[in-house]
Amino acid sequence: MLFITSFINIDLKQTFATESERQAEELRAEMSVDSQEAAVREGEEVDILLTVSSDIEMGDIEGMLLYDEELLQFVSADKGINGGDGFLKLSLIGVQQGYLEKGFLISFTAIASGKATIELSKDTRAYSFDNGESILAGGPVVLTFDILPNAEGSADTTLSSFKISPGSLEPEYSDEVDEYHVSVGGDTKRLIISAITNDPAARVSVEGSDTLDEEENYVYVTVVAENGARRTITLVVKKEKVEPVTTTTVEFTTSGTQTVTRPVEEVTTKNTTQVPETTVQISTEETPPVTTMAVRDPDIETKEDIEAKDKVSRLSKVITALIIALIICIAALVVLIFKRRRDR
Repeated sequence: MLFITSFINIDLKQTFATESERQAEELRAEMSVDSQEAAVREGEEVDILLTVSSDIEMGDIEGMLLYDEELLQFVSADKGINGGDGFLKLSLIGVQQGYLEKGFLISFTAIASGKATIELSKDTRAYSFDNGESILAGGPVVLTFDILPNAEGSADTTLSSFKISPGSLEPEYSDEVDEYHVSVGGDTKRLIISAITNDPAARVSVEGSDTLDEEENYVYVTVVAENGARRTITLVVKKEKVEPVTTTTVEFTTSGTQTVTRPVEEVTTKNTTQVPETTVQISTEETPPVTTMAVRDPDIETKEDIEAKDKVSRLSKVITALIIALIICIAALVVLIFKRRRDR
C-alpha cells in the first residue's frame, strides 16, 4: 500500500484586536506532500494525512474537503470525517481536552489515471478550547498529485466504430486524429454519440453532448484503456443560428392604384436567402362584366331526365297490364260463344 502523507499546517491564531487589525493579520495555510514511492498508480490505495495546528489550544473543528470523485474513491477516515461522492465533512464536536495539533488519516483508492486534487475549504475553522472563540483558516488549501496508469493491462485506446447523430465528422474518423468539426441544424438539442472500443476492457465517457448552445460547442469523448492510459477526442460542434422572420407590410395609395411593398425577408433555411424589397402596383380600374353561358353535355343525365324516365317506365307497365287483361277477357268471351254454339 502506498502512503502519501500530506501535512496541511494551518497556523491558526486567536486575536481579540479590532476588526481592522484582524484583517491586516492574515492567517497562514501550508501543504506539503511526502511520498515513499515514486508515483501513485491506478488501483493503489492512497493515504492522506491532514494535520491542523494552532498556537492556542483548540477544541471543536468544522470544515469541508472536496476531491475528484472520477479519480479517487473514498475508503475510510479517522473519527470526525465522513462523506463520499466528492465531498467529505470535517466535524469534530464535543472535544474533552484541548490540543495544539490534530491529525486526520484519510484513505482513498485511485480508480483512474490523471491529476487528482483534494481541497480543504477556506471556511474551515477551529474553536478555542477555553472560550469557544472562532479561529478561521487563512484560505483554501489544495493538494494535487498525479495518478499514473497501471503498468499492467492493455494500453489500447483505439475505436472500432465512432458515429454521431445528427451531422457528420470532418474529417472522417481515424484513430490518428483527435479533433473533429461537426455542423448541426439550429433545432438540434443534443448530440448522440456511439463509440465502440477495440479492447473490451477499455471504457468510454462523454461530456458536453446533452446541451448544445447556438454557434460553437465542445464535446469531449474520453477513452480509458485497461492500464489507465487515456485518450480524449474533441468535437467542435457548430450549431446554426435561427434568425427571426420579418412580416410583409402593405401600403395603399389614393391614385387609383394599389402599392404592395415587400421588405427584405430572412428565410430560415440551411443558407439564409435574402429577397430584396419589391413594389408591385395593381390597377383598380373597372373592367366590363363577362357573360358566361352554360353548355349542357348531352351524355350527362340530369335529375329531371331520370325522373321522366321513371314516369314513362311506370306508365308502360300499367298499359301493358291493361292490354294483357283485355286479351284475357276477349279470349274468355270467344270460348263462351263457341261453347254455346256447340250446345245448340
